[in-house]
Amino acid sequence: MEDGNALIRDLGSTNGTFVNRALVKEAVLQSGHTVHLGGVEIAFHGDGPAPTYMGVAQAVLPGAPRVATAAPMARISAAAPVARIAGTPPVARIAAPDVDASPPVMAEAPPAGSPAIVSSNQPCKFHPKTPGRWHCPKCQRFFCDFCITTRAVGATQTKVCRQCGVELSPVQVSIGASSSHERFFAKLPGVFAYPFKGAGPFILIVSMIVIAALDFISGGFGIFTRALFYGYLFAFMQNIIHSTASEDEELPGWPAWDDIWGCAMRLLVCVVMSFGPALGLFFYAIYSEEPTAGVAMIPAMIFGCLYFPMALLAVAMKDSALAANPLVVLPAIVKVPLEYIVTVILLAAVIGVRQVGEVGMTELFPKGMLTHSITTLFEMFGARVLWNFIGLYLLAVNMRILGLLYVAKKRKLAWFER
Repeated sequence: MEDGNALIRDLGSTNGTFVNRALVKEAVLQSGHTVHLGGVEIAFHGDGPAPTYMGVAQAVLPGAPRVATAAPMARISAAAPVARIAGTPPVARIAAPDVDASPPVMAEAPPAGSPAIVSSNQPCKFHPKTPGRWHCPKCQRFFCDFCITTRAVGATQTKVCRQCGVELSPVQVSIGASSSHERFFAKLPGVFAYPFKGAGPFILIVSMIVIAALDFISGGFGIFTRALFYGYLFAFMQNIIHSTASEDEELPGWPAWDDIWGCAMRLLVCVVMSFGPALGLFFYAIYSEEPTAGVAMIPAMIFGCLYFPMALLAVAMKDSALAANPLVVLPAIVKVPLEYIVTVILLAAVIGVRQVGEVGMTELFPKGMLTHSITTLFEMFGARVLWNFIGLYLLAVNMRILGLLYVAKKRKLAWFER
């Protein structure tokens, strides 16, 4: 207090002290002034009548120019949460509306009338994965609902830029087909480097050892250990799809073991729904010796190859075997035809590379484990380990592609919208 007036003084703070958005070292506060202390915006109310606008306080910095009057601002209701300021009269109170993490700047008057609607696909300045639904005409930035301030002007709620204090314009977010195309195709070249990011190589090596061990055990201990092998394999694939859908850029960790049997069942349902008709025609052609069944098996197999990737994606995302039904899979394929055809071609190419490698391994080591040469046996073991690593790497690439398809087209697929 000084001569009955409330005085504010900056004692060397890092962010500075602002009164009505003007930097001050010391100033006399009047009822209706807005004060910024670091990142906190407060309103000062004395016992006198508040003015209809907030005049700018006089800064007492040596040689500092006098600041012009700021634009009219609405008075904050006295019903807001209040706190006492040390050294001020009992009637003085402050209200803390919103917190801003950056130093404020001088505000311009809001544009007259209602702000124009802006159409854009720009992301939020502080949340790049979230569409910007508000646009500041001063700083030309886009913000989401979490990065703006709401102020009451009479009975109207106004959206204001936290940094500029200017009324924001609503943004009409248009997710066009071209933007999703660009997003999908722009990320495709990076799928081959994806398994090697972060701890990816170590995760691949450990997963390869686990899968190889399960594969070896299942070869001699029956159907249950085989189901364990395929359950872990599906859990590994589902982890990658979920991680990509969350827009993570690194390979996820190892899958949990608590739902391995459920994972094996979901993978089995995907295979049956995709290749069941082709398998049925195959057995019918064998037992009935009907040539037309053998001919019909070819388009049925092609249908299964086209059906399986989307069924796998749907089951992995929904975490339910029921998602493999045609009512989910077929409409999804129709909604994203171009990206899906590219995805199927890439998956077929990767699987083709893996099959060529398997044939090559058989040609290099025709006797397999029956060889009488220890050197050949070790060479075969080393080649098999290397090829298992490459196979798991290609599997991770396949699942990454499916995850990118979902990320680019999740609005059209609308699997989780009510």
